[in-house]
Amino acid sequence: MFAGNLLIGALIEGSAAHRNAAAWGGSQMPVVSADDLAERFWDMYTRRDRVEDTVAPGLAAAGA
Repeated sequence: MFAGNLLIGALIEGSAAHRNAAAWGGSQMPVVSADDLAERFWDMYTRRDRVEDTVAPGLAAAGA
């Protein structure tokens, strides 16, 4: 069994929040794709070398 936490500091491309931000004229928040998040989750699960990771595009050392 494995439990992990992926902290997402971005809008998820195609999500309701992303669509709403686009409808209101865009957002200053970075955007990440669901495929990228799935790869990060899978990497955490298969390697089991960490229980927490952060996705925050534009922030130094995020997810490193």
